[in-house]
Amino acid sequence: MSIGSWVAAGAVALFILAGMVACVSKRRTAEPHSAGQGAASQTIEAQRDLGKRLDALGGEALKASDLSAAKARYEESLRIFQKLAQQNPTSAQAQDDLSSSLGKLGVVALIAGDLPAANARFAESVSIRQKLAQAIPTSHEAQGDLCFDLLLLGDVEMRAGDLPSARARFEQCLGISQTLAQGNPTSEERDLRITLERNSVEALRGLSIHINTLGKVAMGEGDLSTAKATFEEGLSIFQKLAQAIPNSAERDLAISFERLGDVALLAGDLPTARARFGQSLDIGQKLAQENPSSDDAQRDLGVSLERLGEVAMLADDLPAAKARYEESLRIFQKLAQQNPTSDDAQRDLSLILFKLGEVAVQAGDLRTAKARFEQSLGIRQKLAQQNPTSDDAQRDLSLSLFKLGSLAGLTGDLPAAKARLEECVSILKMLAERGTITPSDREILDQVEIALQSPP
Repeated sequence: MSIGSWVAAGAVALFILAGMVACVSKRRTAEPHSAGQGAASQTIEAQRDLGKRLDALGGEALKASDLSAAKARYEESLRIFQKLAQQNPTSAQAQDDLSSSLGKLGVVALIAGDLPAANARFAESVSIRQKLAQAIPTSHEAQGDLCFDLLLLGDVEMRAGDLPSARARFEQCLGISQTLAQGNPTSEERDLRITLERNSVEALRGLSIHINTLGKVAMGEGDLSTAKATFEEGLSIFQKLAQAIPNSAERDLAISFERLGDVALLAGDLPTARARFGQSLDIGQKLAQENPSSDDAQRDLGVSLERLGEVAMLADDLPAAKARYEESLRIFQKLAQQNPTSDDAQRDLSLILFKLGEVAVQAGDLRTAKARFEQSLGIRQKLAQQNPTSDDAQRDLSLSLFKLGSLAGLTGDLPAAKARLEECVSILKMLAERGTITPSDREILDQVEIALQSPP
């Protein structure tokens, strides 16, 4: 895997290394010594200089994506620094050089996808950094070096699936960054603290997003118990971030509450779903008020309202469902007007119109239901034409046709019912040919085919 593609994949490690370059630019130089130390000292410095030159060559190879050459140079450098550290066990400089060398080999292993090797290198580096940080507790640089290595080790552990260990590393780094805020740090030390805090927050956020992805997979597989536990773990991380750094994770918290509401909704636990969506709505309203020009903040608010409308619908509280959906509609109409070329904005609008049509059906207002379904259909027809290979666009269109066909049958307009349902069948059969038809699609297809075959 090339370094370019690795960076494009969003790996944490090079982001952290960029911070190291920016904020720890003044590395320790050789420890001072007097001329009287003689040839032994000169030999040590000569060996260290050789190790640094090998490091530089390894860095050039790494920039050129030549991992084999980078590894070879860094290993040569490591052997030198290991020997110097053994010969000078009390030298902070020697230990620092050794830790840096191990960290560079860890990065090479991480880029190459060798997680066990990366873990071993970073763990050894962290062990050295911890000793140095304990020996010099007032050194921002020593604390910063430890923090960066903790983030790298945590990234490897996260990739290897050891999420509890990764979380512990990231939270330890966050704690270090906040400790550095105490006292009267210099401007350079403040910059270091800010970078460490930002990196820690991003690492914890990345971990929580990874955890939430696992939760979504579990939910898709119908394992609601695992999904709930996983989303709660993600929520606890964001709550810790929000407590440590106010206003740093509000949107993340809202999304976490929403996902837990989705799990409760699928489990049929309407009171819990309502409570979770309500928590998400409270945050969403605050963010939307604070950021009136933010499409994301407005959309999040619209989604929370839509979810609460769905809970009310399932609870047979049609007035509440209609009220929530109409609030959501106003938001999505505005977003769709502001973003006429956005498929997502148009799809959101089509969905809320569809749901308002369902409320009208349940309320017995078939004229309003037909109007809402037709508004939704118009948008979905356009999206399906623009995205003929999109299964979601085609599926949405088939659902609108199914609803309008069923509604036409209820009102006795059999020609319209037949035309809508036949078009629905055509789309669902196309999805079946693609191999992307879902169980619910198949259920509708079977139901409609039976209806079309039955005498009027």
